[in-house]
Amino acid sequence: MYAQRKGWPLKEVNVKVRYEPGPSGLPGSEGHRIVQSVTLIGDLTGEQRSRLESAIERCPTHRTLSAGVPIVAA
Repeated sequence: MYAQRKGWPLKEVNVKVRYEPGPSGLPGSEGHRIVQSVTLIGDLTGEQRSRLESAIERCPTHRTLSAGVPIVAA
């Protein structure tokens, strides 16, 4: 949406995400992390790419995962 509003020639965004458990191998253990890889496809300038990469870190999903969200029973 950001690139579209700016009129930038972003053609496609590819996102890969994987979970890496901590040393104990148990989900949620200390040292666990989510690794992301984002590929921006289009005839973008270096500054446009940089601004889009900054926007990725401000998106609601990224911020929620970074902060951690408690899960509660309904």
